[in-house]
Amino acid sequence: MPIAMRPLDMIAEKWRRKSLAATGDYAEGVAAPRRPWREQTLASADKWVRRVVEAIAVNSYARGVAAIPSELWRSRALTIGVTRYTEGVDRSVRVYEAFRALSEMVLPPRAPREDPRNLERVVAVVRALKRVR
Repeated sequence: MPIAMRPLDMIAEKWRRKSLAATGDYAEGVAAPRRPWREQTLASADKWVRRVVEAIAVNSYARGVAAIPSELWRSRALTIGVTRYTEGVDRSVRVYEAFRALSEMVLPPRAPREDPRNLERVVAVVRALKRVR
């Protein structure tokens, strides 16, 4: 059974349209970061792992989502989120070829939960994506 997806041209056009809004902000952030990106990122790698594990343990994600009303999310997504896409994303439309490959593939039948035969489905997806590269 194919993976259900929106038409590729619709996905690509939305990606392009949304990405054009934030070109300037993206360039400013890269040109003048507050701290050296590489050094700061490497220095905090262990801390990142610890914090992610801690957040999972206390269900932080679900609690955070539950704390925000849908209308506040929608308002912020429309006023802030739309402008954060970048022109660089526009140039990445070709990545949607992977979506096309997935939408056209036929997966092996689903087996019962935790059945090793379900790995055949994973292998099929990996092979389809590898052909796109």
